[in-house]
Amino acid sequence: CFLDVEKFQPELIRDLIYLLFVLRGAPHGRPGMVSHLGNIDCHGLVLCTYGTQDVLFERLGTRESTMVDVQAYHLPTTSTCISMITSEVIIPRRAGPELTAGIYFQLMDDLEARDATLGGFIRGLRMAFLSHYTDDLKNLKQFLSQMPKSQTT
Repeated sequence: CFLDVEKFQPELIRDLIYLLFVLRGAPHGRPGMVSHLGNIDCHGLVLCTYGTQDVLFERLGTRESTMVDVQAYHLPTTSTCISMITSEVIIPRRAGPELTAGIYFQLMDDLEARDATLGGFIRGLRMAFLSHYTDDLKNLKQFLSQMPKSQTT
């Protein structure tokens, strides 16, 4: 359940995926943390989280217009594949780029609050991300609307 990054704006997509993998935290993850970026298709953007989606729902402040499907994924690591249950949280396309971009940074805020050892690194990553991709974030709505349905594995 990964984006086919070669088909569109590879640098931005790779960095988004990297950012979400960083948010993963410990190797086996913690409940509510993002594990990886899923599909971007006619439904919207999919964020896959470990265990329960409750934390992410709390960050979004609503359960409305959100579809959830629980599946088992094999997530690659440097040495092996870990099989775990994740929740797919689909952020509706109509939510718009402001909410989509906001989710990344809300999740980073949440991680900073819960994990002091990664807090400084996340803050630095956030500043580098914003500095390098300001224009891309401004144009995220158009970026999503033109994106073809991604390939999954």
